[in-house]
Amino acid sequence: MNNVLPIDISLDDIDWNEPLEEVVQNANDPATDEDLLKDIADIDWDEDIFSQNGTSPLSRISLEDCSHEFEGNYSFSTNMLEVLNRVFGLETFRPGQREIINAILSGYDCFVLMPTGGGKSLCYQLPALLSNGVTIVISPLIALVTDQVDKLNALDIRAAHLCCTLTRQQAAVVISKLYFNEPEIDLLYVTPERIMGSKQTQDALDSLYRRGKLARFVIDEGHCLSLWGHDFRPDYKKLSVLRDKYSDIQMLSFTATATKQVETDVIVNLKLRNVKKFIQSFNRPNIKYQVHEKDEDMAVHEIINLIRRKFFRKSGIVYCLTRKDCVVLSRYLRNFNISAKPYHAGLDMKVRQDTQREWMQDQFHVIVSTIAFGMGIDKPDVRFVIHNTIPKSLEGYYQESGRAGRDGEISYSYLFYNYNDIDRIMRLMASDFSKTDTLEGHWDNLQQMVAFANNRIDCRRYLQLINLGENFNRQLCIQNKETICDNCDDFINNRQNIEYKDITKQAKELAVLVRDISAQNNVTINTVTKVYRGSRQSQIVRRRFDRHRFWGRGRLMTLLDVQRVLRTLTLKNILANHYLTTGKFPLVHIKSGSNINRFLTSSTERITIPVTNNNYFLETTRLQGPNRSISNFERGPTISERATSLAMQTLRTRCHDALLRVCREYAIQRHIAVSSILHPLAIKIIITVLPQSREELLGVQHFTVATFNRIGNDILRITTDFRRQISEID
Repeated sequence: MNNVLPIDISLDDIDWNEPLEEVVQNANDPATDEDLLKDIADIDWDEDIFSQNGTSPLSRISLEDCSHEFEGNYSFSTNMLEVLNRVFGLETFRPGQREIINAILSGYDCFVLMPTGGGKSLCYQLPALLSNGVTIVISPLIALVTDQVDKLNALDIRAAHLCCTLTRQQAAVVISKLYFNEPEIDLLYVTPERIMGSKQTQDALDSLYRRGKLARFVIDEGHCLSLWGHDFRPDYKKLSVLRDKYSDIQMLSFTATATKQVETDVIVNLKLRNVKKFIQSFNRPNIKYQVHEKDEDMAVHEIINLIRRKFFRKSGIVYCLTRKDCVVLSRYLRNFNISAKPYHAGLDMKVRQDTQREWMQDQFHVIVSTIAFGMGIDKPDVRFVIHNTIPKSLEGYYQESGRAGRDGEISYSYLFYNYNDIDRIMRLMASDFSKTDTLEGHWDNLQQMVAFANNRIDCRRYLQLINLGENFNRQLCIQNKETICDNCDDFINNRQNIEYKDITKQAKELAVLVRDISAQNNVTINTVTKVYRGSRQSQIVRRRFDRHRFWGRGRLMTLLDVQRVLRTLTLKNILANHYLTTGKFPLVHIKSGSNINRFLTSSTERITIPVTNNNYFLETTRLQGPNRSISNFERGPTISERATSLAMQTLRTRCHDALLRVCREYAIQRHIAVSSILHPLAIKIIITVLPQSREELLGVQHFTVATFNRIGNDILRITTDFRRQISEID
């Protein structure tokens, strides 16, 4: 990195995850390329890595998934199912929800790890309606809090929040409801800053506790508590005082992403007792993953063509590298009749809030954003997420792509990248992060993401899930034909030119190298890769790693293949990952594993990996190439789709628009999201069955009595009219 030109970039120019109680300063769009780099918005460094935090490594807590313990019926089961149907408009639970709710209503502390779209919110919202007292939900983002409260109020659930968006008078009204003999709030949402920093809020909690009206604490996005979490928040770490102060109150932690170390950190710091752990697979089976190396000159046109051909009038997110990229691309999209707007932290707060609200209300379809947008946004019908640049980490990519398809419908993730993007991010790292451990941590994350993008062999789901500590069988991806990833599709169609190579010699060399240089040093997988490939970077020379007998032995191997060998050794416990908190940035180091001596002394154990003849860095297939043309992955029309007449399709589309118009008008009047009024799945079902009565409409999934009281008669007028028109066609 020594040859990188210094760039004068301030940390203030970077879009952090949006602060909760602050307004981000406006910023002008840059005019030159160097200014573009200053204005970078995709590098979401965590401000807190610069603080001196004395966190030390925690011993690993070994907990198994407890779902099997809570599969039966309980005394509250009848009431639970009745509330599920009457209040939430659902007939059945999603996988895992019932067991979690059973454990919560049985009084246990719980740690819940459930992927985005798995239905975490219902797991604590439903118990709140069956409990005596107020459930306190601690959530990190105002946007998430207000969206959740709007949805609950639309269901006639007594929910409120105490965010800074309220006036003092509005906040006082909420607080006063907590002091009633029977509090008029079932769920109270607060930010960690509010609950830890507001005496008024703390006094209200004390009153609830003394009167036996404090039901439980729910820590949403629990990974924010851990320095190991990718969204670490200092005020989350202070939440441990809640256990000290309210020792007998139930504590729950929910998160959609956490490594093993984050799990340990959360459980220990929250002081969870007799904790029940629920772990669901992180696999998002309804998302189709595709990665393409982009041609700089053609990238915008490819995105425009993709959206127009496949996602016209569908909700989506496009992530860009810089603020200026967002503005320019959104303008291009509008020029091609795609309704789009930019979103980044350089915009005025009100502009951002209005843009987000309009997108949630389907007033436009595509939001073009830096990663300042997205966390906590619950829009279920996002059909696609496009990365027009490489994300900074694999975990970030999983989170961002996972914002598609929360309704369970088939959705798409596209990653377009090239080495110009990577180079710009590297230059920013070199200029902004002078501390070695900070720079090394971000560099390792980026290298891991680059290795993922360059990998043309392994299943995309496997590569993401193994990073989250979950083994995944690629056959599950292959069997799901509609969402098979690009690599698995190439694999089954023999487009990869794969051969299995015996790499036992290289594996033993790498095992010895790791054993030797990690004996007295903390080294990352990236450092080992550099040493094996013969790097003379200053840190390698300074630590005398270039003196090792296996330095440079793998100079003819690609970075990707070296790392694949190292990961294979880790899976076999020949090598092992060790975690260390430095006080500034958490790092994963690689050391000898329990099976290393057996492997090094064995003359019969062989290790093979699938390899390709492609040069990953220089000869990756272009977007226009036959193996990676987007059109190859598009699902053709089904028999029923082909049989549907054009007239029928037109009527269905008009019906959809009419239903959406009713919901949108109601949402705009009340400044809430369309999905808070009516779930997208309910709209799809209504278009299909065209209910003719109140009873038929209440039989639609997600359509509740509260929904009918608001818009039911308007919906019935539309469905009755369109059923008449369709019968005339038939």
